[in-house]
Amino acid sequence: MAGMNIKPLVHCAICGRPLRQPKEYGQRYYCQDHLAAFAQDIPPVWQASAWMFGFLLLTILGIGIAGQFLPREPQGTIRFIISASLSVLPALGWLFFVYRSAARTRTEIPNLVLVVFTLAALVAAAIVRPFLYSLINLDDWLTSTTPSNRFLGSILIGGAIHAFVLYTLVRYTVWQTPAFTRRVDGVLYGLAAAWGYTSALNFLFVLDQGGVTLLNGSLRLITQTGAYLSASLIIGYFLGRNRFENLPFFYLGLGFVLAATVNGLLLYAGSELNNIQLSFDQSGFSPWPGLVVVTLVLALSFGAVYGLFRRHNALTKARIEQMLNE
Repeated sequence: MAGMNIKPLVHCAICGRPLRQPKEYGQRYYCQDHLAAFAQDIPPVWQASAWMFGFLLLTILGIGIAGQFLPREPQGTIRFIISASLSVLPALGWLFFVYRSAARTRTEIPNLVLVVFTLAALVAAAIVRPFLYSLINLDDWLTSTTPSNRFLGSILIGGAIHAFVLYTLVRYTVWQTPAFTRRVDGVLYGLAAAWGYTSALNFLFVLDQGGVTLLNGSLRLITQTGAYLSASLIIGYFLGRNRFENLPFFYLGLGFVLAATVNGLLLYAGSELNNIQLSFDQSGFSPWPGLVVVTLVLALSFGAVYGLFRRHNALTKARIEQMLNE
């Protein structure tokens, strides 16, 4: 009727259904089901990740011991098998533990996790690696340029490209779909992208080299893996937050810049810190300094994101309960 104020129909921010009795949170509207869902945790994500981080630590320890006591360096087929296994088994192990833990706890894990994992591996193999190492020859340039240029290039070129790809893989595939229903889905899909991405890059590096040395080469693979996983945790956190609340316009950009910086710094540390001074006039190489830094940053990133999501989800549940009781 004329003169009446008709309230426009709003839609659920997750499933898109029209809502006659919408629930508002963070300046967004939700149906009853998705309001209760987005603050839920996904324990299999943290459990599988903790298992695989522990596996990487044991692998590092095993490689260090083997490097000291093996009578000679593995060669030929044995070297290739060890290298190839180290490049892909951690990623496959993470997937296995995620789905196994989910089945045990009856937690739903979307099949799009496998899609993101596979897509990330294909993008890394078909686009990123040819661009970085064939078209612009990033590794050769970083090796021959000055230390300051290596520092800036690692962040502004390498870190920015890797973080952009990982961000894009999640942001423009699943982020705005009903498969992304919980904050922690940001970490789930971010890690899926990072594991697929790093396994493809590492495997192709091993393939080009015909295998890598047990100590230096294998620890290099683990160092790069840690750099990509750290960036993906940051990306997953920012995407998980921004999906369910109206945050400042620069929020996602800030997350991307932070992820790119961390990734670039870790890739830089993983190579630059390994050049050590043996004496006043003699230098050498050790894979340990960079690996230690990357491992510590990965552990810090994992702990920080886990703690922040637990806090956000606890506060959200308390606020939603208060809303429903009013």
